[in-house]
Amino acid sequence: MISYFKARQWMVDDARSRAPHLGVERMPAEGAAGRVSSEDVLSAHAVPGFDNSAMDGFAVRSHDCPARLKVRGVVVAGDSSQTHPVPMDGACFEIMTGAPIPVGYDAVVKVEDVRRLETPSGAAEIEVRDPVPAGQHIRRAGLDFGRQSLVLARGERIAPEHVMALASVGVTEVSVRRLPRVAVISTGGEIVSAGTASLLPGQVRNSTTPYLLSALAQYGVSVLSAMSCGDDPSQFLRALAAALELKPDLILTTGGVSKGKYDFIPEVVKALGAKQLFHEVAMRPGKPGFFASFSGGPALFGMPGNPVSTAVALRFFVWPWIEALLDLPEEPAVWAELDADAAKPPELQCFYKATFSQGAGEVDGPKVSLHAGQPSFMVRPILESNAWAVLPETQTPVAKLAAGVKVRVFPLHPNQAFGSIHSRRAPAEGPAGGCC
Repeated sequence: MISYFKARQWMVDDARSRAPHLGVERMPAEGAAGRVSSEDVLSAHAVPGFDNSAMDGFAVRSHDCPARLKVRGVVVAGDSSQTHPVPMDGACFEIMTGAPIPVGYDAVVKVEDVRRLETPSGAAEIEVRDPVPAGQHIRRAGLDFGRQSLVLARGERIAPEHVMALASVGVTEVSVRRLPRVAVISTGGEIVSAGTASLLPGQVRNSTTPYLLSALAQYGVSVLSAMSCGDDPSQFLRALAAALELKPDLILTTGGVSKGKYDFIPEVVKALGAKQLFHEVAMRPGKPGFFASFSGGPALFGMPGNPVSTAVALRFFVWPWIEALLDLPEEPAVWAELDADAAKPPELQCFYKATFSQGAGEVDGPKVSLHAGQPSFMVRPILESNAWAVLPETQTPVAKLAAGVKVRVFPLHPNQAFGSIHSRRAPAEGPAGGCC
């Protein structure tokens, strides 16, 4: 049995060795949100492309003001700055927001800051009562993006804001890393379809596969297949062969990796020539986790079958593997104080369902509250959580962390803020902690 950090590092190292071979593809920028850029994108154009007005008002020459000025015309967005007469003493142009600054004019006065005058001839005139600094209310060309400005960095996950920026500099296609490809195999003779209306004694609805398919899609992964088989090595071998034919980057299995009579996955995988990197991790839930790599082929991560063990394994093993494969930076943790004493098994790192609250100010800082119902078969507490609290290994005879101890905290899913709790039901009563 190895530590969580060592196991995680071995998985990350495996993914990094694969990253250079992942491949890239071109795609429309407007559909690229969520993908990872494979190259730096620089602006070929200045944005704005011309000096323009930041206000509705009047384009003036700063050295004329204060003054009484004749309005020589109106400049609107879409006009050319070259189409207006050359400047002359005592003249100005009415100008709209976004319109180009006429040649020879160097400032804009807001419409609220001038007085419109009536003249006997009916000519439009204004009075500017105060001095006007040069450059006032003008958006200079290139103020947002200069030529060769970095718009999107290699290895950056593309957000809708990037798409907006790319469009503003005229980029309509981007190069992105290929989506990681995953195949899923669930095992267990007791597992039946989630849609099974009536269960026979001993049967359990399959909740892990629907969870994995949903979460992997949210994580930006292409799921090639989702298969299931009973507690039969030959059935699993056929499912594994079918998965390997699809050439995934990673095969995920659920169940069949512990120490029971029917936990055959590690032996079957090793018999096919895969190299085992680890089997059993000092953590809870998810202790029986198994990781292996096929030479010239995919990695395989075997997860325990209980639903919360699957959720923890996906969050704290599979996601770091995906991050490394896509050359993304490691996700940082948030530190928060336990709001109550927390029991835990010694020598195991624990990943507990929890609620994180930000607190107010330095005195009342971030807090985390562990939920009752930590056993890995219990799904309801996740609906009452917005976070995972990571309790470190302890060596003390009485395995307990005191209230006020700071622990690492992560959102339920990566790329997700600590949002509102899914369920508004009152949390289940009972002690926090518990076994897998």
